[in-house]
Amino acid sequence: MRSATVLVLGLVIALGGCGGGGGEDPCVTADDCEGGMRCVNGMCLPDDVDAGRDAGRDAGTDSGVDAGQDTGQDTGQDAPDVGPDTFDAGPIDCLGDNPPPVVLYTFDRDDGALIHDRAPAAPLVELTTTGFTFADGAGTVTDGQAISPAGQAAELVDAVTAEGGLTIEAWVLPENLVREEEPPERIVTISRDSGTRNVTLGLEDGMAMGRLRTTGTYGNGVSCDLPRPPDAGFISAEFFGPMLRSSGDPVQVVLSFQNGRTPRLFVDGVEAVLDYECDPGTLDSWDPVDMHVVLGNEVVGGRQFEGAYHRVAIYARPMSAGEVACWFGAGPEHPVLL
Repeated sequence: MRSATVLVLGLVIALGGCGGGGGEDPCVTADDCEGGMRCVNGMCLPDDVDAGRDAGRDAGTDSGVDAGQDTGQDTGQDAPDVGPDTFDAGPIDCLGDNPPPVVLYTFDRDDGALIHDRAPAAPLVELTTTGFTFADGAGTVTDGQAISPAGQAAELVDAVTAEGGLTIEAWVLPENLVREEEPPERIVTISRDSGTRNVTLGLEDGMAMGRLRTTGTYGNGVSCDLPRPPDAGFISAEFFGPMLRSSGDPVQVVLSFQNGRTPRLFVDGVEAVLDYECDPGTLDSWDPVDMHVVLGNEVVGGRQFEGAYHRVAIYARPMSAGEVACWFGAGPEHPVLL
């Protein structure tokens, strides 16, 4: 489990390696920088600063943050309306009359190049596949992705922000738990590119990991800027779960969030203890424009997940530990929709 300290030190090193703090011209927008440079956190840095390590662990440089984007650092804002405290619900019958997912993917048959959204109502986010094969109730990807048209994700974003809650449940069987010198693999992401996202559920160095954009983080969900000394660097907003187990059976990985509460991450029904220092904030900063729902990779590639998918469900509500455990007990083949 990584500590915030290690991630912050890594960020400082990464920025130093890009020339950060070395006398770069100050800037507000990209127009203030020369050709081949971009404005990152008030400094003109080379445009290829993201060349290989996922925006410098998306280097904390957060290419999605510019002068026109609301970073959500309004410390004078009112406390968020957190709604019903479903995060703390006790044991629950997950197979009962509960709100269904707004997006549901099953992999029990091959629909050619498409993975259909099985949820009962809009937004019906369909995925076009490359590099997927389908057999025995699973969809396996080794060199490709399943991606939605950009416009279809807007209604999903609206549904999640309107309810102030989110849960992503994915049943997957990774082919390799640890891949050295690789950025985080994308199990499920709602993003525009590797530098701008609403949420990512992924795998890194054998750990389940999450990145969640809120009003308390920057636009990549990778870092936040808490009140700290000027030279202290950024705080990581990434969160990591326990080691995924390679048992030959699908693994349940769940990310859940409710406005005003710290994100939660579960692996096989067990909640991870997260080292999360950022303001939880709300989902009001989610961006509906040009976002894609993607399984297996990032929109622009370079973040390949290799393995089998058995179910992916996205809910516009938080999920309690009791419900997560219930779904784990039911297993990946149990029907979500009754």
